Amino acid sequence: MIPETHYAKTADGVHVAYQVAGEGPVDLVFVMGWATNIEAMWDEPNFARLLRRLAGFSRLILFDKRGLGLSDRVPDDRLPSLETRMDDVRAVMDAAASERAVVFGVSEGGPMSMLFAATYPARTIALALYGTAADFTAPGLNSQPLRLSDFKGRVVFLNFWATWCLPCKEEMPSMERLYRRYKERGLTVLAIEHSLGILGELADRVVGLRLQVVHLAQGFLEVFAEGASLRLRRSPGANRGRGARRMRNRGDLFHGSALPGG
Repeated sequence: MIPETHYAKTADGVHVAYQVAGEGPVDLVFVMGWATNIEAMWDEPNFARLLRRLAGFSRLILFDKRGLGLSDRVPDDRLPSLETRMDDVRAVMDAAASERAVVFGVSEGGPMSMLFAATYPARTIALALYGTAADFTAPGLNSQPLRLSDFKGRVVFLNFWATWCLPCKEEMPSMERLYRRYKERGLTVLAIEHSLGILGELADRVVGLRLQVVHLAQGFLEVFAEGASLRLRRSPGANRGRGARRMRNRGDLFHGSALPGG
């Protein structure tokens, strides 16, 4: 059954269509890509199955961005800024009586979601991204800076993982198979190691995969595998205890893929 469609009124008087599905313990705001219709999407079986699964463990909040789907149209000469569209998320959350939520940004919805999380951190439980990523700079092998934008125009599989994350370890072989299958077509696999700890078994499983793993802050581990070679070093001043616990408690590990420049 399709959830009832409601309308949130934004600060500048635009009506944004939204729905709420599920009764889970956590609110999940799904910020979708550039073309949506929150009623028509339930007629597509595969997408409807995704929505039902999300609503199965959350209170799922869907909406059409202004100018799209069932929301008010906007004049071509007054297209909304990213800040305006981001604040529409706040208006929808207010209308849906959602004080805090996990914000899930997909594709073009990613920048909106990241800006919302940065603008309203108190209302953001966690940020999950798929098919999108913010540019970042992190020290790579031999502390040489690496920027995501360096890979602009290339097909990149971007994966955030942690040594304490069992599913992250289990997915490494599938990442290797993906790389071997598409490496001749230019696929680059870029993995960001997100925690503290000794790699152990995981280190053995990434041998043979062209995989760069960089640390995001001082004290994190970094790994670089190229062909059959593997080097592992511990960054100076690493603190294994509090950092690892902090990352586990925050629960902000996310996975995704990105096509920089696409």
